[in-house]
Amino acid sequence: MEIQCTGCNKRFIIPEEKIPQKDTFQILCPQCHNRITLSLKERAAERGEETKEQPQELPIAAASAEEIYSDVPLALVGEDNPSHQAIIKEALESLGYKAVLVKNPEEALERMKFVQCEVVVLNEELGGSSPSNNAFLTHLQHMPISSRRNIFLTLCGKNFKTMDNFMAFVNSANLVININDLTSLKNILKRAIDDDKQFYRVFKDCLRELGKL
Repeated sequence: MEIQCTGCNKRFIIPEEKIPQKDTFQILCPQCHNRITLSLKERAAERGEETKEQPQELPIAAASAEEIYSDVPLALVGEDNPSHQAIIKEALESLGYKAVLVKNPEEALERMKFVQCEVVVLNEELGGSSPSNNAFLTHLQHMPISSRRNIFLTLCGKNFKTMDNFMAFVNSANLVININDLTSLKNILKRAIDDDKQFYRVFKDCLRELGKL
């Protein structure tokens, strides 16, 4: 199916096998991250339309259909240590998120092109990188604020003091946590995410009233 983003006008193609069996569904634009709502009935009449630009086909391996069309909020886990990954996954799932697991910055970048993750839990040294050359962390730090404010970034590291607000600010994160405190991640995350939602609630309500959200 050929799709044109309503935000940036980018054209791309979703393979037929990736299309869910329901009349209406949503897809995330890989270029501007705009969420596009699609109706199969409305799109059926447009399939024969010619386009000047060759549409881009979404890589099938980039994300599963379950992730792309998930009705459950997604959380990306950037951790390559299996024991740490298991602890983080369990904490997120107990808070109602579906964990999307990645093992290196490149895989994280690819996944984020096609799925909207409300929470990211990232080891600053993911895939053997350092905080200064972690490509995924750099990507998050330089995202437009309109997109970045919709992602709760938790940065994990061996040198962090858990819930140090100054270090979170310096690293453009919402929360920092020491690796040794991961066993308490569920309670720490719940408190921090609730505080973040409360902080942004009035601001986002104003944006909705203005038609900007």
